[in-house]
Amino acid sequence: MQPGAQASGSVYVSTDSGSDSQNIHQTAANALFEPLLVPSHELEPHATAHAVTSARQRPVCINLDGEDLHVDKTHLPDPPAIHFSDDIPALFREWHASQLLVIAGRGIPIKHWDKLYKKRNGIAETDAWHAIKVEWGNWKFLVEEHDQFPSENAFWAEYSSEEGERLSYQQILDKLQDHRGSTDDADYYAAMRYFGNDLDRADAQGAFRYRKSGKPMIYTKRGKVAQKWRKLLAEDAEIRANWDAMQAERSPAEYSRV
Repeated sequence: MQPGAQASGSVYVSTDSGSDSQNIHQTAANALFEPLLVPSHELEPHATAHAVTSARQRPVCINLDGEDLHVDKTHLPDPPAIHFSDDIPALFREWHASQLLVIAGRGIPIKHWDKLYKKRNGIAETDAWHAIKVEWGNWKFLVEEHDQFPSENAFWAEYSSEEGERLSYQQILDKLQDHRGSTDDADYYAAMRYFGNDLDRADAQGAFRYRKSGKPMIYTKRGKVAQKWRKLLAEDAEIRANWDAMQAERSPAEYSRV
């Protein structure tokens, strides 16, 4: 066969010598359909961007009062611009059931707004929580106190002046803060007494531990120690029983020093 001639299913490419015996034989299929190879580094940025976009568009599932809610985080609205300083009863209503914020056709109670807007929960991509976290914390403070009473009338009986006028939003917060401070002091000293000034004792079960920059630490701030102590009393029946027994054994002189 002459150089350059083509047989069925084959391609012949002449070599420098021009002799048939030194021609290079390739199948026609390989010559015509050999895939085009593109360096992987040229594809990676596009693939990565696509993966990130897909992840952002994937709904996030959160559980609210035992019911799953799928949230499209790319369409999460800003928190409602609402205040309750002039309408505390409205706060008590909206905290547990609200239509102020509606997502996927469902009204989101104010008590769950932190689940949506705290960045660590993987839904919010903005700093919207920073704008409301202090006020939301005050609302939670008020509602928790309100829920300690059998009725709203009982709450207002406690938080009204001698003339029967309801205290203002800020007056109630101030009163609660003063009460919490004295309660925290008492509970801090109770924890220290129970554990013999050693909050890392074995029977504390690590309740007062936390990590900072990867290092184990023990809480020392009174408010935090008091909070952890109250949690222990609520959840550990043995510690609660032991503490009750210690209280019963205290002398009148010990009570007078508290």
